[in-house]
Amino acid sequence: MQALGLRSGALRTMILGEHAALLVIGVLLGSLTAALAVFPALQQGGGDLPLGFLATLIGGILLLGLLICLIATLAAVRGKLIDSIRRE
Repeated sequence: MQALGLRSGALRTMILGEHAALLVIGVLLGSLTAALAVFPALQQGGGDLPLGFLATLIGGILLLGLLICLIATLAAVRGKLIDSIRRE
């Protein structure tokens, strides 16, 4: 993308945004399917759901995932990508 004239800051933002969107969508879909899976057991009186713990766990997963996305994006866009492509 830099070869097409995209600046590294814009490329970083684009990559981070795409990965963050995929992470959030994946966590939301996973949470939804997990809720659907345990719903019948909860309807039959299978116990209480620890909502506070689950919210903390999902929030931690999102925060760590976003941090890892940021670190990976910064590492990938660091330096001159065009020179790296030319060397290959």
